[in-house]
Amino acid sequence: MITKGYILLLCFIASVCCEVTLPGPCPNIPAPANFSWKKMEGSWYVLKETKDENGDLENCPVDTYIFRDNSSVTYLNGFHLGGYTRGEGGPGLIDQSQPNKITIKFTPTGKSFDRYVVDTDYENYAVLIGCKEKKGNHLIHAKLLTKSQTPPAQSKLAAYLAVQNLGVPVTSLINNYDQYSYCNGYPDSKANRGKSQS
Repeated sequence: MITKGYILLLCFIASVCCEVTLPGPCPNIPAPANFSWKKMEGSWYVLKETKDENGDLENCPVDTYIFRDNSSVTYLNGFHLGGYTRGEGGPGLIDQSQPNKITIKFTPTGKSFDRYVVDTDYENYAVLIGCKEKKGNHLIHAKLLTKSQTPPAQSKLAAYLAVQNLGVPVTSLINNYDQYSYCNGYPDSKANRGKSQS
């Protein structure tokens, strides 16, 4: 006989295995008031995120946004693998009709993907999501970015509320830094690096 606790455990495992699947098309993501990629510029810890469609997480990830002009930013994703720093990046084209949305392509022939800034205070936290539709449902990949590995509780609460408002369970966000205590040993994993000097 399957116990109630076992069912809850299975539900929890399903919720954290990969991108979150929700019914219907991707939601409309309104831009935060007076949103600015210029203010988003710099490096951010990817403190928590949902796993990708392959069920993978990155070690000690840091996202960097470099403002170029009103039509583009450079997006860089750094992480650690096997004791070495790895990374990928490419241009992010700003959607002129929806300024909180960028379309990123790592290589000229690679697939493009969209990222939306759902909420941010520019100083402590930002919430980004990617969304794609699949068989009448939509898959959401959510990221909680912070300037500190220990952000203020009020900032984390605001970020969680932004995630929940999209229907994404907070339990689906996995902490990328608690489980990797060695992250602090990498000086290049510190946030606030990568700002352009312009």
